[in-house]
Amino acid sequence: MTAPPELSLLDDQLLTLLRAVALPNGDLLPVGDMEIPHGGGWSGAGPNAPSAQFTGYGILYPQPTGPAYAPSFGQPQANWQVPYILQSYGATREQARFIGELMRPALLRLHGTVVALGASNYRLDNVSIDSLGAPERVPGTNPAYFGQQERVTFWLAKRRT
Repeated sequence: MTAPPELSLLDDQLLTLLRAVALPNGDLLPVGDMEIPHGGGWSGAGPNAPSAQFTGYGILYPQPTGPAYAPSFGQPQANWQVPYILQSYGATREQARFIGELMRPALLRLHGTVVALGASNYRLDNVSIDSLGAPERVPGTNPAYFGQQERVTFWLAKRRT
């Protein structure tokens, strides 16, 4: 039986890629690994402080993964469907959408690339955006902020190594 891909390596590659996304002011987008990243959200003493500013950010969440495509008897686990939830947050609805629109193209550029995921290499046969975000108001602070989440799926096909 073929060993499954080491998905922690894909997680790390995606985080590195997303953390290299530049904001319009030249700063790098803060992206968290299943948590709010350092430098994202409200600055200083919080949202009610006179000098408080909100820095938009993203969060990457791995999702349950399963075999993809029709399995073959020779390699029943050679192909995988690997979904992620991509969250984006902003001080306004527009900023939350904008952050998502910055991250999405970085992931789509991975289509067709080959990545090493442990003992095997995998080709990213497809990168699909399965759902686009619908911004929601997050009322936990005053003023509130906004967030949205999208689902992105990577279709992995094992390559000969």
